[in-house]
Amino acid sequence: MNKSVFLIIVVVLTACQMAFAASTKPVEQNGWLEVSPSSIGYPEYTKPAVEKQYTLMLKNVGPLTITIPVVTPFEDSAKPSAAPGWLGYGTLPGDILPGDSTTMVLELNDGGVVMSSAPTQLFGRLRFYFGPSGDSLDLPISFIVADTIVFPVWDTVTTQCGIPLTVGTNGNLGAHGIGGANFGFWQTSPECDTGENNPGNADIYLADASPVIVRRAGVGNYIGSWSVHSGDVTSPNGFKPLFPSPNRGYFSGARWQGYNSGIFCTTDSLVKLERTVWAPNGATNNDSCKFVIMRTRIFPYSIGMSVSGLAIGDVFDWDIPSDSGELLNIAGTDPTRRLVYMRGFDSADPGTDCYNNSLRYGGAALIKMHMKDCVGNTTLFAGYNAANDSFVYPAGGFVPQQLWENMQSTGYSNESRIADLHSMLVYKNGAANAGFTLPANDTLNIWTAIAVVRPTGGTTAQGLDSLRKEIDKAFAWSNNVATCCCGCCELTRGNVISIPWTTPNLSDLSYLIAYMTVTPRPVIYCFAEADVNGSGDIDISDLSLLITFLTVTPRPTLPPCPF
Repeated sequence: MNKSVFLIIVVVLTACQMAFAASTKPVEQNGWLEVSPSSIGYPEYTKPAVEKQYTLMLKNVGPLTITIPVVTPFEDSAKPSAAPGWLGYGTLPGDILPGDSTTMVLELNDGGVVMSSAPTQLFGRLRFYFGPSGDSLDLPISFIVADTIVFPVWDTVTTQCGIPLTVGTNGNLGAHGIGGANFGFWQTSPECDTGENNPGNADIYLADASPVIVRRAGVGNYIGSWSVHSGDVTSPNGFKPLFPSPNRGYFSGARWQGYNSGIFCTTDSLVKLERTVWAPNGATNNDSCKFVIMRTRIFPYSIGMSVSGLAIGDVFDWDIPSDSGELLNIAGTDPTRRLVYMRGFDSADPGTDCYNNSLRYGGAALIKMHMKDCVGNTTLFAGYNAANDSFVYPAGGFVPQQLWENMQSTGYSNESRIADLHSMLVYKNGAANAGFTLPANDTLNIWTAIAVVRPTGGTTAQGLDSLRKEIDKAFAWSNNVATCCCGCCELTRGNVISIPWTTPNLSDLSYLIAYMTVTPRPVIYCFAEADVNGSGDIDISDLSLLITFLTVTPRPTLPPCPF
């Protein structure tokens, strides 16, 4: 198993640093009023149906007595229908003399109004109006209601060529440019940093990537979810891994290494996702190993309810090695392959690099999509490359409404500048700014190929041709994955050991018993098959139904597959 434990350590440190940073700004002050703490945010949370109270310290730092006649709560929840009234407060304080302090109670998830077990992130602010200065002061609030806050877990898959890629339980690829496992050639020989005076970072090709879902909840109200850039689990836009999540983790076969993210959900807890990545491995893949393929499953959180107004895509923040020292890349598209790509850049410096950076390429292409009816669809809504200095740097990450607007134009487009760029594959959207409706009781399956190349010579056109050949190989190789391209569950549930198109038998029963009784547990390669009764979990009731199916005449009907 190709584990990257150091990546987990980095994420834990980052979370601890975030918590420390939040705690080191103790007060918020405007005019004569000072409020402590200055904000409520991570790591603060409460469980569903449980109210949490905080004591606020209010201090008069002015020369005259102040009064606070009005306090107004503003609930700016990322999920407008979560539960109005979650933000409350206690009795207003009396007059506060100069230099004096008093207290007031803040009530979050007031009365336990948010009861859903789905992770719910609440955003708002408490505004204090005070006199005689006539000023106001806001206390910002970002608060999670969940049984457990689950942080991303990281691992690595590596192709037969020795090209590693970091993968995470929040659907992320690249771990924000962690280095050393970013789908580059650094672990192959030879490789080098680039440039004479400003070395590039040749161990990174794919710095960051993740699914993107933006929901238009109403006029001017856009809710975005992703796990790139600032999109970690504690951010307003970060996907939330769910716990427990069956079938999560590393797996391997004769022709691949793989990783399953487990289930994670959008920040408004309306959509669930699951991502599986396959990296070609084994001696038979020596000529087909500069790519990975991935399947992303997307379905309603409440499976019986459709979700409308969605723009669904994948974003790839490539940092193809260049000698500019500024992560400058050149963009391109290939509509015939549904491919969006970038290449490196060689400046006019006099240094000699070990490779011609203008021949280094990386790109992603749609293989196909389908719902549970298995009818394949290869129509990509849009593919584009855009500049990070326009759409990432200004806000420190994507802005939901801006990203929604960028995902509306059909077809293919490129940023013309040599710049720090990101690529987007827009899989699903709708006409007239309406978005896509994810049907109830259905699952959208998206199959994508990601490839990189590093030719030893030739022209930029020949470098692009090398990338196209790798994408073509990925398309062909995807047929080696037993689940491609129509889900892992076939017809009915119960095929626990996942031998394609076989009726459940005693081998499946033995495997399910071992899964429930043996430590360590054997790997369940298709959760839906082992979830025999379709309850959403694997437990004794599944075992009971499978025993009945195998021993009782006439046999009961097993539930159909969900995909």
